[in-house]
Amino acid sequence: FYHWKMTPYYEHSGITIYHGNCMDVLPQLPKVGLVLTDPPYGIEGLVGGYGREGRNIEGDKNLIACHDSLSQCVKLCDNGWILCFYSCRVTPEFFAGIDKGLKYFGELIWDKRAPGMGGALRYQHENIAIFKIGEAQALEPEFSILSYYRQGIDHPHEKPLGLMTALITFAGAGDGIILDPFMGSGTTMRAAKDLNRKAIGIEIDERYCEIAAQRLRQEVFDF
Repeated sequence: FYHWKMTPYYEHSGITIYHGNCMDVLPQLPKVGLVLTDPPYGIEGLVGGYGREGRNIEGDKNLIACHDSLSQCVKLCDNGWILCFYSCRVTPEFFAGIDKGLKYFGELIWDKRAPGMGGALRYQHENIAIFKIGEAQALEPEFSILSYYRQGIDHPHEKPLGLMTALITFAGAGDGIILDPFMGSGTTMRAAKDLNRKAIGIEIDERYCEIAAQRLRQEVFDF
């Protein structure tokens, strides 16, 4: 019997990073107030790869990692919100596999201000599904379309810091822990630190854990 030992990769000022598969880490975590995450979209077969290098994302061949992790997150977020990025290319499949404990509330759209690669449709946006868990506190007023230039310096799906800061402010009022089970290069963690919030990030690829840790060690970070 193998027991995975959960030791933080990084831990400072209320921000904790774990290097590993989120399905191993999630059952061992405390309750959280907000889940804000950008899981694999399950579209590797549609896009082939990301960026000029054609980089792939772990778990992007299908939506299994996304659905399984969200099912675990429901157990951690008794009264709060789950904000999950997903691709409109697989909208039917995304919602078909959603845990019954996730109550769909609405959507936000991230306008990337620049189109991606593509044929007949060149997508310039990504969807953010909003799920309400239990007696969640009221959301802060926000427009449904958030416009921030896309990034991809350290990670092919890297999100702008301003965007993640806006999402935490929108759904993360209070002092509950923020959780990102697909942390990538750590933008959610950095936004949480800048807002003086506690947060937990999980990432399966160690190189991104190190990038996230370096970003968190910077005392000043421009939006």
